[in-house]
Amino acid sequence: MPSRRLRWRTKKPSPVGEGARDSARVRDFGATGTDQPPTNLPHPDPLPRERGDCGIRARLLALLLALLPLPALADPWPQALSNPQPADGDLVLPLPCGGAMAFRWVATPAGPSWLDDLQVFMGRAADEASYNEYAHLSHLAGGLSPDGKAADRGYWLGKYEVSQAQWNAVMGGGDCGTPEATGRRAAGGHSWFEAVAFSQRLTEWLLAEQPGALPKAGETTAYLRLPTEEEWEYATRGGSAVTEAEFRAGLFPLQGPLSAYAWAQESQACQGKPQPVGLLKPNPLGLYDLLGNVEEMMLEPYQGTLAGRPHGQVGGLVARGGSCLLNASQFRSALRTEYPLFDAHSGKATALPYLGFRLVIAAPLAVDAGRIAALKQEWSETSAARDLPADADPLAVVDQVAGELTDLAAKDRLSQALLALRSREGAQKEAEARSLQSLLLAGTAMAKSYYDLAKNQQALERLAADYQVQLDKNPDPASATHKQYQALMDSLKGKQAELAGRIALAGAAYLEVLLQTAAGADAAARAQQLEQLGGRIQRLGDLAAGSDAAARAQLLDLAACVVAQADDQAKRQPEAADVYLQELAGLAAKPGSKTASGCRL
Repeated sequence: MPSRRLRWRTKKPSPVGEGARDSARVRDFGATGTDQPPTNLPHPDPLPRERGDCGIRARLLALLLALLPLPALADPWPQALSNPQPADGDLVLPLPCGGAMAFRWVATPAGPSWLDDLQVFMGRAADEASYNEYAHLSHLAGGLSPDGKAADRGYWLGKYEVSQAQWNAVMGGGDCGTPEATGRRAAGGHSWFEAVAFSQRLTEWLLAEQPGALPKAGETTAYLRLPTEEEWEYATRGGSAVTEAEFRAGLFPLQGPLSAYAWAQESQACQGKPQPVGLLKPNPLGLYDLLGNVEEMMLEPYQGTLAGRPHGQVGGLVARGGSCLLNASQFRSALRTEYPLFDAHSGKATALPYLGFRLVIAAPLAVDAGRIAALKQEWSETSAARDLPADADPLAVVDQVAGELTDLAAKDRLSQALLALRSREGAQKEAEARSLQSLLLAGTAMAKSYYDLAKNQQALERLAADYQVQLDKNPDPASATHKQYQALMDSLKGKQAELAGRIALAGAAYLEVLLQTAAGADAAARAQQLEQLGGRIQRLGDLAAGSDAAARAQLLDLAACVVAQADDQAKRQPEAADVYLQELAGLAAKPGSKTASGCRL
């Protein structure tokens, strides 16, 4: 999005927390796409009602000032300063003084209900720092949806750490000067309170000066804030763009050394100061400098972990990702550090040179009347689903008994036992969902293998037919041409025999996974997992096909084919499952056709 130019005129910088309304503003009409001034500019304050010459002189002075030429408008920043690594899918918000800030979409495919959320792994294996980073499960759901559907929710996270130039543009009180060469460095040395004030001031400026720049959730305009720990760690690990194994690893997938992704202390890579953002490689979601450079402050205060749950004591501010003062061996996606909110020595809020932040674009849960109605309906349906006969769900009976108890001690003990049982039940369902995802991924890979082998087999068959034509034209075994094509035919038969064995093995493996997929879940569960697998199938396509968009699209079609064949198998139960291999072979011979089960490539 091109930045709209703006220059503020003000007597002195406004203190942190005051909005842009305290300064007279000048809008660049040409940047709005019209030669007419906007109608929503604030009216100037009325002149004071003085009497006599003083009042007349004041009015004349005000009129003279109004006729003076306005200062030059700020030019848009060069892209190297606002978005040094542009990419498809970037959301770029304008800033004061011609600046801009880029964001990347982080999908949270949780389910079709607004009450659904995504279970995410956080932390790392137990060690001496278990109280700080103990591995546990949390839950996350983005507040924004491009198409208004709950299943497509996510959030926008800052593509880079906030730079010094961006800080100056927002917090400089409208004093727009030419950004310095060092303005691309990550902004450090600001307190948590100042970071919150930055997000407040930028949101208010966008709402007042750039209406429509921020995305909407329902009828509510989104806003800027610091990210939560779940939002930050989920995005840092790679979100839905990586496999489950890659997500749980200590670091997101790297193509090369860690030094290509993070500023660290080795060889004085960071030279003892925050570095310019966006110089190194991004993580799988296109986010830069998540590890190293400056630590990043989170929205919520620090809490330790105890046996997989947050500890009850709330501490200071929490920073994630580490800074360039650390060694590369210390970096991990789970890295988190606590700092006191205030420095007792200085008597001020804690502000460290290597403590910075990035922003997230978020929205509230209840964004309009329609969303509130949907939440109530979904909650009612969820509650009604629990009202089962006593003999159908023992846990429902225990739940009802716990609700009717008047003995608070017994009620508390029974509620804790019920919570443990339901936690196990929920964990089992989530494990089943992950298992189904793994089966679909495996089935897609095996279908791809069988499909490619079938195409190779068909190519060899066509080649054999061509050789046979030449043999028929030269029937004399003693002729040189006959001998040449007979030798080629003999060699080809050997390749066909080898390929036939590989096809048989690939087909048997695919059918085994297909039958497990058909028997292990119902059609609705398979459809839901297929919808949520888009990012991981895309990742598999990148591994298999590099930058070939057509091949990645084919892999997505094959995933849908696996589900279609599994649904057909569960419904019809054909005597011979080989029919599904025949369908894949038929699609290899005639792309674009549709099979009886509903596959189409």
